Amino acid sequence: MIEVLDLPLIEAGEEAELFVFHNEKRISVTPVIKNPGIVSWKNGAVKGEKPGTAEIAITCQNETVLKKIKVLSKQQKLNVSALKKRPRILFKENAVTEIRNNLQHYLDAWGAFLSRANQFAEETSFLVTYGNAPDRIQVKLPLKQLPARKSPKGYVDYPFWTMFSRAVEERIQDLSIAWTLTGASIYAEKAKELMLGLAEFTRWYEYPKRGAEGNLSNAHFLMGQAIGYDTLYSILAPAEKEKIKNSIVTHGLRPLAADLNNMDTHNIICSKQCAIMLGALAIRDEYPHAEKYIAGAHHYLTSYLDERIDTPETEGLLYTAAACKHIMIAAAAFKRAADDDSLIMHPYLANVLPEQFIYFMAPGKKASFANFSDSGHSIHIAPIMGALADVNQDPVSKWFLEKYVPDDSRSFLYRKNSEPALAPSEVFEKPYVKSLPIGWACIRSGWGDADHMLAVCSSSSKRDHNHFDQNHFILNAGGEWLITDPGYQDYRPGPRSQFTLGSKGHNTLLINGEGQCTRGGGRISSVRKGNKAVLIKAVADDCYGGRLHSFTRSIIGHESGFYILFDSIEKRSRGDKAVLLFNSTQAFLSADGTPLKTGSTAGRQITIAGENHAADLIFPQKDAELKLVKQRGALDHEKAVSAAADELLVTIIVPRISKQPSPFRFEWHEKENCLWFQREGKQEIEKIELPLH
Repeated sequence: MIEVLDLPLIEAGEEAELFVFHNEKRISVTPVIKNPGIVSWKNGAVKGEKPGTAEIAITCQNETVLKKIKVLSKQQKLNVSALKKRPRILFKENAVTEIRNNLQHYLDAWGAFLSRANQFAEETSFLVTYGNAPDRIQVKLPLKQLPARKSPKGYVDYPFWTMFSRAVEERIQDLSIAWTLTGASIYAEKAKELMLGLAEFTRWYEYPKRGAEGNLSNAHFLMGQAIGYDTLYSILAPAEKEKIKNSIVTHGLRPLAADLNNMDTHNIICSKQCAIMLGALAIRDEYPHAEKYIAGAHHYLTSYLDERIDTPETEGLLYTAAACKHIMIAAAAFKRAADDDSLIMHPYLANVLPEQFIYFMAPGKKASFANFSDSGHSIHIAPIMGALADVNQDPVSKWFLEKYVPDDSRSFLYRKNSEPALAPSEVFEKPYVKSLPIGWACIRSGWGDADHMLAVCSSSSKRDHNHFDQNHFILNAGGEWLITDPGYQDYRPGPRSQFTLGSKGHNTLLINGEGQCTRGGGRISSVRKGNKAVLIKAVADDCYGGRLHSFTRSIIGHESGFYILFDSIEKRSRGDKAVLLFNSTQAFLSADGTPLKTGSTAGRQITIAGENHAADLIFPQKDAELKLVKQRGALDHEKAVSAAADELLVTIIVPRISKQPSPFRFEWHEKENCLWFQREGKQEIEKIELPLH
C-alpha cells in the first residue's frame, strides 16, 4: 500500500520534501507533474513556481496516488517588527522568574505537578484508556508509532490516537515546564526523547485513507511538539532542532493546511487551527514560509470568536471547553509572540464564555455542569478560568479557581494579583436567569452549596454531537442531579444508542411512544422577568416530523423557591397519546412515602430523593396519569416517570433538603388556568396565572 503524506498547500518559492511510504517504509519516487508551470520537481522536493493548483501522480508497485497541491503567492511578513524571542508559547522568558517567586503561593499545586512530572520523567511505558471502549493500550518507551488496531465492536475507524496523542502532548508540555522552572535535566531529556520519537512517525494521523482531516491526533501531536521545541530550544543540539522543526513542518503544518481555509466552527477544526498557530509561532524564525499559517489561523480564530457571540450552533459544554482551552493557549501565545491581544481580549472570551460555564454549572461543593448534547457533568475548565483570571482579571473566574480547583496542577502558571475574587451572586443581578443564543436557558436560586438550578435546552443546532432533546430540562439541587440527562451518546448502533441519543432518554415529549426525529428544530422563544417570577418559553414544533401541530413548554421560576412547568400540546388527532418524561438516575423514587416500582402507577405527587436533597414533582390536575417506566436501552439505575397528558400538563417542582418537608401547599383551578399556593407560616395565599403573562 502506498501512502503519501498530505501536502495540500505551499507558496511560490517554497520547496517541500515529498514523503512517500510503501508498507510503512519510506521510499524515493519521482512524481509525474501534470501542471509543470505551477510546481516543479528537483532533488526530491516539490517547488511552488506560481499561484494555482497542480496535480501530481506518484506510482509504485503498479499503484498510483494522485495529489493536488495549491500554490499561493508569496506571503507578506507579519505586521510586527519581529516575533519576540523564545520562549513565547507558554510564557515569556522574563515571566519565569515571577512564576518561580510565586510558587510559595501554590505549594499544593506545585507539589502535585512535580510529582506527575517526576512520574513522566521516570516511566518506561504508560497506559492509555478509553471511556467508551474496552481497549487499554500500553505504550512502551522510547516512543514509537502505534500499529493499526481493530476497532471495538460496533465502531468504524475508532480514534485510538486521540487519547494517545493527548497523553504524548501532556507529557511533553509538563516535562518542558518542569525543566524551565527547576533546571533539572532529567525533565528536558525525557521531553527530547518523546519529541525525537514523534519526529520518526510516518504520519501524525491514524488512518491513511482518511488523511489528516477529521481527527484530533495531528493537532495534539503538533501542539506538544511546538511547545517542546519553543521551551527547550536553548538546549537542543543543532541536529535535534532540525529534526524536530522539520517534523513540525512536514507532519504537522503541511498536512493540517487542508483545513487552513475551513471556517467550520466544529471543535476538531478549531483545535487544528490552534495547533497551526502554535506550530508556526514556534518555528517562524527558522521557517520563512510560516506567515501563511499564522495569518490563516489568526483569521479563523477571529472569525470563530466573532461568530460564537450570537451563533445558534453548539456541541455542548464538553466540546466548547475543548475548543476554547486550545484557543486560550493559542491566543495567549499570539499575544506573547506578537504583542497583539486581539484574540485573548476578544469579547467572547472575556464575557460570553465565562458566563456560559458559570450559569450552567450546578450549585454545590463540586464543579458539575449541564450535560446537554455530547457531554458529561465533569469538565476540566481550570485552564480556561485560569487564563481569564490572569489575563482578563475576571473576578468570577478567580472565585471558581479558589472554590473548586485551588490545587489544580498548573495553577502556578497564573499570576497572583490584588484584584479580589467575587462569587457570581456578588456580580450578577437577581433574578438569576440566563438565555443563550444556542437555545439554552436556566433559572437558579444562586451558587451556594444548598441552592438549585433548572436548565432547559431547545436548540436549532443540528451538529452531530446534538441529541433529539428539544424542550428537554434537567434539575440540580445542592450538587445532586435529580432530573437527569443520559449525557454522551453511545455511538454503537442498538438500544443504548437510541436511548442516549433519542428523546426517550430525555425529559421531553413522546407522541404515540415515539420521540423527535429531527435534530434541532427547537428555540427559546422568550425570557421574561416578572415581579416575583421569571418565565422561559421554549418551542419544539418542528422536531416531530409533522406528528403534532405544536409543543410549547413554559417554565416559571418563582422567587419562593419552586418551578412550574406548563406544557401545551396541540395534537393532530384526539386519539394520539402524548406522554411527558421525567428521567432520573437517583435510586429512591416514591409516591406518598411508598417506593415506586417499575410499571407501578402513582397518585399526583412523586418524590425523587438524592443523598441530601430531593425534588417533589406535583401534578395538580385530576386527570394526570403517572407511571414509573423502564425504557429500552436504559441502564439499571436510569428510571423515568411518564406523565400522560391531553393537551395541557402542569408540573410543580419543589427542590428541598431531603429530611425537610415541602413548605408549600398548592391548589390548581382548572377553569381559570391558575395555581394558588401558600407557604408554611404565612397567612396570605398567592395566585399565579398560567401561562405567566
